[in-house]
Amino acid sequence: MSLDVKSMINQYMVATDPNSSEATSSVKTLVHQIENKQLSLLNFIKLLGDYLTDDSNTIRPKSLSLLSSTLDSIEFDKLQAKEVDVLVSFYSSKMEDPQCTMETLKGINALVSMKMFRPSSLKVILNDLKEKYESRGQLASTRYFAFLILQSIMEAKLEYCQTNLNDLFVETFLHVAKNEKDPKNLMISFKLNKAISDNFNVDKFSEDMFDSVYCYFPISFRAPENDPYKITGDQLKQALRDCLSAKSIYAKDSIPNLIEKLASTSPTVKLDVLKSLNQCIENYDTKTIEEYWISLWNSLKFEILHKEIASAEDLAALIKYYEEGDNESERVIPITWNIFQSMSNKYTDPKEQEGVRDYLILIVDELSKYLKDSEDTKSRQSAVIMASICSANVNSFNLLIAKVMKLLITPINDPEQAFTIKKQRMLLSNISFMLDAYYKLFNTDGLFVEHNNPIFEYKDIILTMVNQSLLATSNVEVTLRCLAIKIIGKLFTLKSFLTAEERQLLVQTLSEVLLEDDNVNTFKQALSSLNSISKDHPSIVLQYTIPKLLTLLPDNDLNQAEDLNKHITNEKVFDILSSISENILIINSLIIRLLNKLSTVLQSNGSQRYARELLLTISNILNKLNHKESTNDNLRKFVPRLLSLIFENVIFNESSVIYEDPIALEFTARSLKKIITEADLSLHQDTLDNFYKVLVSGETTNVILSNALVKPISVLKSNFILFSLFTAILGSVDKFVIFPTLSRDFVDSLVSVLDIETTLSERQATIQTLSLVVNKWFKSDNKEDSEYLEKMFVSLSSQVESKSTTLSQKLKSLELIAWINKSLLLKGDPLSDKYRSYLVSLLDNPDMSLLVPKCLAIAIADAPCFEQFKKAGPFGKSTTFNINVRPLYKQKFFDTLLPVLTKKFKETNGDDKTYLTTLSLILNHVNKEIVIPHLNEILPLILSSLSVNSNLTVSSSLSILKIAIIESPHLIERQMNSLVPKLLELLSITNMDNEDVKIKSLQCLIAMSNFQLHLVVPFRTLIINKLESVLDDKSRSVRRLACDCREVYYELGQPKAE
Repeated sequence: MSLDVKSMINQYMVATDPNSSEATSSVKTLVHQIENKQLSLLNFIKLLGDYLTDDSNTIRPKSLSLLSSTLDSIEFDKLQAKEVDVLVSFYSSKMEDPQCTMETLKGINALVSMKMFRPSSLKVILNDLKEKYESRGQLASTRYFAFLILQSIMEAKLEYCQTNLNDLFVETFLHVAKNEKDPKNLMISFKLNKAISDNFNVDKFSEDMFDSVYCYFPISFRAPENDPYKITGDQLKQALRDCLSAKSIYAKDSIPNLIEKLASTSPTVKLDVLKSLNQCIENYDTKTIEEYWISLWNSLKFEILHKEIASAEDLAALIKYYEEGDNESERVIPITWNIFQSMSNKYTDPKEQEGVRDYLILIVDELSKYLKDSEDTKSRQSAVIMASICSANVNSFNLLIAKVMKLLITPINDPEQAFTIKKQRMLLSNISFMLDAYYKLFNTDGLFVEHNNPIFEYKDIILTMVNQSLLATSNVEVTLRCLAIKIIGKLFTLKSFLTAEERQLLVQTLSEVLLEDDNVNTFKQALSSLNSISKDHPSIVLQYTIPKLLTLLPDNDLNQAEDLNKHITNEKVFDILSSISENILIINSLIIRLLNKLSTVLQSNGSQRYARELLLTISNILNKLNHKESTNDNLRKFVPRLLSLIFENVIFNESSVIYEDPIALEFTARSLKKIITEADLSLHQDTLDNFYKVLVSGETTNVILSNALVKPISVLKSNFILFSLFTAILGSVDKFVIFPTLSRDFVDSLVSVLDIETTLSERQATIQTLSLVVNKWFKSDNKEDSEYLEKMFVSLSSQVESKSTTLSQKLKSLELIAWINKSLLLKGDPLSDKYRSYLVSLLDNPDMSLLVPKCLAIAIADAPCFEQFKKAGPFGKSTTFNINVRPLYKQKFFDTLLPVLTKKFKETNGDDKTYLTTLSLILNHVNKEIVIPHLNEILPLILSSLSVNSNLTVSSSLSILKIAIIESPHLIERQMNSLVPKLLELLSITNMDNEDVKIKSLQCLIAMSNFQLHLVVPFRTLIINKLESVLDDKSRSVRRLACDCREVYYELGQPKAE
């Protein structure tokens, strides 16, 4: 056994690196034998004996390293108390060997963590560190172990040290921490300093403890690249702050020194000082802060008072603006506000803390001259300071808010000074900050609002000022009016601030402004505030705003031109109604009222445009419903009235302005789709059955109709215009509902309808209905369904290929193939491969080559009829319920088609542009994540397609080119000589239809400016000169982008602004 151990020892001793595999293997073997009692620690040390006492300064440390590494790896409970005691004595003797310092410290650290380590040995270890250890001349890694020993002692024997070794432990730490500069060691030193302050009595060492860390302030450390410890300057700064703020006893040194540092001209240093001061104020006790209150206030107030405060809507926005500022000098401002809040937070007991109370009042008194004069240059700054202080806690708020408000409203009651618009504006702005303090305490912090809250004394004055600003000022005072409107919105958000009557009054005021003020900015602000109010207070908006708006909508708009007193257009009313429909109560009420208005308009023969606008507005309002709001009631009550009105006027009443109007039906279909998709899935079967009975079977009475139809309807026989409604229904209902009839028979009927001459919109709706039926109710595992689609494919392909078939019939058959292909592709039906392959084969047919690319693009284009709607499924995961769709179907289609198109393009030597057009159209409908892996493969085709005489093709290609420039620049860099002139050539085309092409060409040029300079500089002059003519382009968007592009190339090579 001794030979094996000796072998392991020798293997470690000859290893060049103690972290090598040979060395670590030796340690592991020795540890295993000791832990399993195959080797005693005594025998191990005897075998090491000659090495441990060797005169060589290489051998002796290395042998001690083996012993320490072994102890460090042994389980903490494997050594006996006597063994630990002997080793402590041994290592104590080694402290006098300067060549073995690191190994000695490592061994001591291992022993301290042992279960059987006696606390009585701590005095020896601490004295050794204090008397025998000298950090100077030691490597950072050695010094680290000295800190580690102290940390291990605190973790293992803290209570013993607190009781028996308080002073010795602190003295030892101060000795070990002296002159440390390594970032890793500083981090552990700072953490130990903080822990000692928290756990030991340091009263007699307070100055030394403070000096041991303050000597590093301010820290300007920046981590080097590839820093293995990942220690940042911010981490060191925060650790230092934790030390300075650990104990109130440090205040006599920290606060005066930090205040002195405020004089620094460096924003970085000042920011560090302020953050440190803030943390000290937060952590020190109230009595200590009282002692330094005046010096703190006098030092900090000028950081705000002498700076111009940015314009912002509220205190939170103001703080966010400065915190995110690019300039460090700006970030000083919010930190100073935080300090004022921290000082104010010390006022926790009004009965006992008279000192803090007096100091807070002193601040108000000092700022009073600014608060009273809203036009003073320091008024806004003073208001923000007081808002910060008042928002700290409810005690400060209750103490100060009334005093501040009384000072703020002084100009209102000053008979010697005119209360100008400017004063009014500044006063409202300052009051707004006080309201922010209220919001922070009672909304954000959730404090209870007492009925005698001191700010309520001034509520009437605030409301009067707001109303006067809106009702008694000229519309040209836009800034003041917008500010007043913002304050109204803010008042509505304040918890328990307004009474019901006050809310009604303010909504009435807002409504009047909305309807009477023709300034765009004022209108937008009023609309925005009403929008917010409608979310939480719908009943008030329903009671006061909506009736006023609806009275502006005439029963017959054809007479509207004669109304000279009309201040607001119908379109504007509709926009307002859509915007403020933010609550389901408003939505449900408003769609009924608008439907009533539509009925009146249709009876009075209003214009077609007006009727369409009403239907569109109903659709837009319904779209404001979120997914958590059920439309079951709408399905039962609103839909029957809507359908009866639409059927009467679109189908039966030939004199109606929307008779056979496809646009009116489209807007109606949108409303139906929203209502059905948001209704419970359990209602979908009955919904489909009822619509089928009315639209297909010809029922004249049904629950989906409020009135009986004058005669039956049938979309399969004559009322083809209603297919747009039927498509919306089929696309909305749950895919698991049962189709009311045999789906194959229904498709046969649809094919028959397609043979009839119908309008374009009717044909599109019919074919989309067929596609939906195939997707949802043809089953891939149903033999009869598959055979049916096979036969249909044979029939349709035969018609396309037959010489006797007319061109018109061929086109219809081709379109049907495309939409069936889409329905099968979406759900991953294997039969889609056959349809797709056939379409690809037709690319070689000269008669079909212009149409087939569009047919292939249909497969992955996002069609409204196949819009996906989701509801919560198993395990809370949302799943698509209305159509059958497989994930990544677009990627599968693209990955399958791309090699075929590429191959065919190469076979034609690039002469046939059909494949380029096909690829470009398909790329229009796939995400860049699908395209990026194939950029190398498709780039040659994209570059070639830039020469195709088709704006659509070129535009699609440019979109992909831009992705390639950004994601795979190495592919583009080789093409610069041909690509840059080509992009410039596209910009010289004068055809106004190519605005999109020009914009994308410019975007590509701008993206290429990020290439390495030696690649781009040769083209700099050419691009700048060629773009000069583009500056005269008819399109403003093109001109603006051309200016940006020229500027980019002018500044090529210059450092970019941060």
